Amino acid sequence: MNKENFIADLQHSLHQHYKAIKEEEKILSFGIYTDGDASTIGIYYNTFEHLQNMRKVAREKYGETSFEPLEYLFFMEEWKKDISASLKEELLNELNDRIYDFGSIEYDKGNENYKNEIFDLFVVALKEFKNDIVLTNTRPDFFLHLEVSDSWIDERMLKRISEIHPANRFLEFQEYAKLNNQ
Repeated sequence: MNKENFIADLQHSLHQHYKAIKEEEKILSFGIYTDGDASTIGIYYNTFEHLQNMRKVAREKYGETSFEPLEYLFFMEEWKKDISASLKEELLNELNDRIYDFGSIEYDKGNENYKNEIFDLFVVALKEFKNDIVLTNTRPDFFLHLEVSDSWIDERMLKRISEIHPANRFLEFQEYAKLNNQ
């Protein structure tokens, strides 16, 4: 897999997904959700209003002592939308095929580091996306995010997240990681 082409194509797909979000929505967060095998890409976003509503529902359901507000901020399955599911963009489907094929080939070769290589490519694409697009309908506290489902948040992932989160948001993520890794 040509990694530069992959990053450019993923960045283009991120642009397409971002542009598909309704302009009246104030976006709090946007990012890539992947599985622990790094074989799929989902693109999610959240709004502050949705975050507040999810927190309110959770407080009412679980009570104040069992409620973890950071989960609703960083756990992408609680976010407003998996926009990749509704957009059904052909390029994203092709990117998913490419990372699946890359992972299969690298696994067969015995490369145990291929997942980290893919996660690193995701971070590069997110950073370039942020530098390359005018983020028009975002909140001042907007952040990009990467989540790997059902995974321990290790030092390597913390470093990746520190590269895409603003400093204050990263401090919150570190707290979330501590709670998530227990």
